[in-house]
Amino acid sequence: GVVLLASAWRRRNGSGTAPAAAVIGTIAIWRRRGRVAALILVLPLAVALTAGALSLWPVYQRLALFLTPIGLLWVGAVADLVYFEAPHRRESTLAITALVAIVAWPIMGHPWGPPPEGSRELIADLSRRRASEPVYVLSGGLPTWLFYTTDWNAPESQRLAWYARFWQTRRDAVRSGSMAEDPSTLTWRGRDGLELQAGPTGQHWVIIRGFQGERNPDWGYEEMRRLEAVGAPVAWIYGSHMSRAAFESLSQDIRRADGEVTWDARGPLAALLQVRFAQSAAGNAQ
Repeated sequence: GVVLLASAWRRRNGSGTAPAAAVIGTIAIWRRRGRVAALILVLPLAVALTAGALSLWPVYQRLALFLTPIGLLWVGAVADLVYFEAPHRRESTLAITALVAIVAWPIMGHPWGPPPEGSRELIADLSRRRASEPVYVLSGGLPTWLFYTTDWNAPESQRLAWYARFWQTRRDAVRSGSMAEDPSTLTWRGRDGLELQAGPTGQHWVIIRGFQGERNPDWGYEEMRRLEAVGAPVAWIYGSHMSRAAFESLSQDIRRADGEVTWDARGPLAALLQVRFAQSAAGNAQ
């Protein structure tokens, strides 16, 4: 019942119920377990909210890392308070049970939580279709690409080491405020063919108070020209955790670079595209 109540609270956190439950739950825990226990619950959330208010930490979505376990304890403390402080425990038990039944029904019918990411199936499909053709990996899909394309029973250590260096280089570039990168450092030639990592994200990142930047409107076109320059008759593009608008924008950049999407598949949060470029096809025909 406590879990269902907490789930309902999280789904309806736009109302005043959540702050009220947080205050009452904190007071109840303070009274029963002392101020140390109450502060242990409250301080991590307070620090996260303060950092978010100062633009030093992205609170959106990540707040659940702190709020979910604390919320479970808060709601449990409120239920405990209602049960033991009520003059008629039988009536209070029935009231809590009725409340759980009311909020549980829509949650059970529509459980909250992110949908399956979908990269595993797409990458498995790519493995069946790909014939040593180059794959362009968008930045958001890099972690899932590396995870699902690595044979963890016999991992290719050089490839993993290269990706570790690449990731560290990019992190250092972000922290220094410069995303300039040599395209030659963004390509790995493995046993299955070329793997091209996305160049700078089209923004110049500066860490002042959070991430700020200016977008290069030609970034997608320039990246697709880089993929075209490989000269392969067929290439693949894989991405994850990008909005539908971002993928549609990329499709427009493919067309601008005289390319054509000849096949595509989508997961809930991922996409896989097969691309042919007119210039590459003409060169191979000759």
